[in-house]
Amino acid sequence: MEPDDSLLRKATLVARTDGWFGTRFRCTLGPLWISDTEVLHSRFTGRYDPNRLETRYNLRRTAYVLDTRTGRDARLPGLTRALAEMEPEIVDDEDVSPDGKWLLWSERWGRCLLASVKGTETRTCPEDDDGCYRWVRWLPDSRRWLEFFGCNGRAHHVLLHDVRRPKPAQHVPVAGREDALCSITCVLSLDRAVGIMGPDRDLGLSEPNARAEVFRLGLLPPTPVRKVGVVSVPRGSLRSVPHLSPDGDRIAWEVDVRLPGSLCRTEAWVCRTDGAAMRLVGSVTSVSDSDTSSPPSLRLQWLPGGRRLSFEWQDRLYTVPVRG
Repeated sequence: MEPDDSLLRKATLVARTDGWFGTRFRCTLGPLWISDTEVLHSRFTGRYDPNRLETRYNLRRTAYVLDTRTGRDARLPGLTRALAEMEPEIVDDEDVSPDGKWLLWSERWGRCLLASVKGTETRTCPEDDDGCYRWVRWLPDSRRWLEFFGCNGRAHHVLLHDVRRPKPAQHVPVAGREDALCSITCVLSLDRAVGIMGPDRDLGLSEPNARAEVFRLGLLPPTPVRKVGVVSVPRGSLRSVPHLSPDGDRIAWEVDVRLPGSLCRTEAWVCRTDGAAMRLVGSVTSVSDSDTSSPPSLRLQWLPGGRRLSFEWQDRLYTVPVRG
């Protein structure tokens, strides 16, 4: 079977990403889209030998924002200093506010950093996780954000923060909604959050013919979980990862398909949240090391405007248009 690289043929090359990524001990920032034409990322310099862990301290992270219209890569000294003060071993989550002005960077079993992307303002939320993982979601007003704590697919507690008021945070009711709150990926307002239950949001492992349930609920005041659609995962059995669009109306799927021999095909699909209008955006082919290993992730992302997807492939960052 001939390799199918239709996704690359449709895509626009944004940047070479050599040096953008760190190691477990120098956690990567981004790439994160702060607008449809600007992408936040970090570059690493220094010598690193994976066989000598002490060399991890030789790596230095610098934050940049790339203007894709001009190709200018501007250094962000304030954000660079803020990231250096955190120095987490692992970052659970990161998210940029819809207006592109604020970054949330959440340390596992530690603090959560709130920092201005292009300025010098910073704030940290203290450890408050009870041994849980931590993830964050912005509200569309770019002023409020939600901090979720949970493990094993269940949220233990949820906090609502305000950029203008450092404390206290407001507690969001959790009882009876632990599973649903853990699956929220898009918050359109406090009375309309959208989530996907089915394929694992991070690992994406799924069975053949798997289905995902899309639901909505209100956070404040709390409302019951309402199912809005059941989506059949596009023909992948190795790995299927959903990504909800910024408006909460569409899902982009990253799907791995095993081919004869040592080849794997990674496909990008898009559909509506009710499962309708499922269509293939494109695919790329790679060589697999074994019958059970997954190919490299595309790390699909929606751009803020919801009209394009970005993906990473072989040290390059691309964007591809999405119709509808």
